[in-house]
Amino acid sequence: AGSSERRPWEGVWEVAKDGELRTKKRTPPPARLESVGGDTSKSMAALVGAAACAAAGWVLAHAGGRSPRRVKRNNTLEMPVIAPFEGSTVLVTGCSRGMGPGWCKALLARGTNVIAGCRNPRTAAVVNELAAKGGKGGAWCKVVQLDLGWSENRLAKFAEDLRTKHGVRRLDLLVNNAGLGEADDPLLKASKDNLMSFFEVNTVGPILLTQALLPLMNVEGGRKMVCNLNSDLGSCEKVTTDVPVGSGQITACSYRVTKAGANMATLCLARELNDNDFIFVSMSPGHVDTDMGHLPAPGRPKPTLSVRDSVGGMISVLERLTPEDNGSFHKFNGDVLPW
Repeated sequence: AGSSERRPWEGVWEVAKDGELRTKKRTPPPARLESVGGDTSKSMAALVGAAACAAAGWVLAHAGGRSPRRVKRNNTLEMPVIAPFEGSTVLVTGCSRGMGPGWCKALLARGTNVIAGCRNPRTAAVVNELAAKGGKGGAWCKVVQLDLGWSENRLAKFAEDLRTKHGVRRLDLLVNNAGLGEADDPLLKASKDNLMSFFEVNTVGPILLTQALLPLMNVEGGRKMVCNLNSDLGSCEKVTTDVPVGSGQITACSYRVTKAGANMATLCLARELNDNDFIFVSMSPGHVDTDMGHLPAPGRPKPTLSVRDSVGGMISVLERLTPEDNGSFHKFNGDVLPW
C-alpha cells in the first residue's frame, strides 16, 4: 500500500500483482491441501479434511452471534475456499471515477460480467474503455445510467430495463460503491440541504436500489450478495476510541452520520432476508488514493493505499464469505470492524 508500516495481513496474506490478497505459501505438511494430487483416495481425504477444518474454524469464530474475527487456522487453510466470481454478474454503482472503475477492472480480470452504473455514462471514459475491451473468458461490461437520487419508480424501471433491454437474468453481487464525502464538515455548521444530500447518496439510495434489484438477485443458483461500501468513519465504536471527547476536532461528520446509518441498514437487511440465503456486508476500503481520499481536513494524512490493492483485497474477502457472515463489517484486509 506504499506504507513503511507492517501490513495487517503480512505473515498470512500477500498482495499479488493483480491486487488480490492471497495466502502465502508455506512448506506443506503431509495432509496439506496443496498436496492434493496423485493418489485419488489420499487427495480426496486431504480435501475433505481441509474443508472440515476450515468450516469448524468459521463456526467457532461465529459463536455467540458475534461478527467473526479473522482467526489463524491450522496448517491446512487460512480461510475457507469459496468459488470465485468468475462467470458471475455484478452491478457496481459510482463507476464514473474513484473506486468504481477499479472494481470494474478487477472483476473483469477475474472473468466476471460487470454492470457499471454511472450518473452520466458519456463522461465515464475509463469504464467505457473497459466495456470496449471486455474481460477474461469473454466477460462483458455494460455501462448504464444510474443515479441514487432516483425515485422508487425510476429505480424499479431501471431494474426492469436490465432484464428486458440488457438481457440480465441474474445478479450475483451488488456493490453499493457510490458515495458522497466531505472532510472538513462539522455538524454545527451543517445545513439541511447538505445533510439530506449525504443521506440520499450514502444511506437511502443503496436501500432503495437493493429493493429494486431483489427480483434479479433472489434467483436460484445466485450468490445473493450485497456489499455496502462503508468506512472506518462509519463505526460508532471507533469514534469513542479514535476521537475521544476532549481530544480536539472531529472531521467528516455528515459522512460519519450517514455511513453509520448505512451500517444499520446492512444489519437490518441481513436479518430481513436471512431466510433467503442472502449475505449482506459492510466493507471499509481503507484510506484510498482517490479524489475523496485527498479531501483536505486538519491533521488528515495523505492516503497511501492504491485503488488496486484496496479493491483486490475486498474482492478476496467477498469471495471467502459464507452465509454465517451475513450482517458483518469488514475491512479490505479481512479484519472485522466494530459497529
